[in-house]
Amino acid sequence: MPQLYPTPRVFTPLAFYRHVVRAFRFFPYMLRSQRKGIVSKALNERIMLAVTEVNGCKYCSYYHTSLAIKAGITKSEIRAMRRGETQGIPEDEHLAMVYAQHYADTRGNPKAETRDKLVEYYGQERALGIEASIRSIMLGNIYGIAFDGLMRRLKGKRMKDSKLGYELGIFFGILPMIPVALVHSWFRSPSSL
Repeated sequence: MPQLYPTPRVFTPLAFYRHVVRAFRFFPYMLRSQRKGIVSKALNERIMLAVTEVNGCKYCSYYHTSLAIKAGITKSEIRAMRRGETQGIPEDEHLAMVYAQHYADTRGNPKAETRDKLVEYYGQERALGIEASIRSIMLGNIYGIAFDGLMRRLKGKRMKDSKLGYELGIFFGILPMIPVALVHSWFRSPSSL
């Protein structure tokens, strides 16, 4: 029987900070996308599950599975997505799912030509909404995995490849990171999207 949650991917506090900046940088696109319905709730939840499947955050998987069901995604499609499969996904959302998995698989460093294909297929506005969803769940996954590592450690069951400094650095480090990352994201050049 396949494991329900893949092995969680461990990120460094510096990588977490970079993802905080990236998520803040794209937050306006996410708000616009949700307000205008550019990215549907179902597509947003498919993206959340696709990225979470790669990163292995059990908390995000549980939470976004319940939101996916509310958004009308079938349980069989959710099971397929948990296995990393894209069958059953509407044809016009397939590229977004593949890109989301690629983004997570490269730890937030997708190939430029892959992102260019996303923009070419969906247009700039929808591509920005899709990437905003991806960036927000990457941030949530990294935080959730660190929290899970800390909880496991407290129960005497250390997470593979996880260190106490990583877990504490991310769990408590988010508070001082937020104001610095907000300023950092504000002054980032548009070419660094």
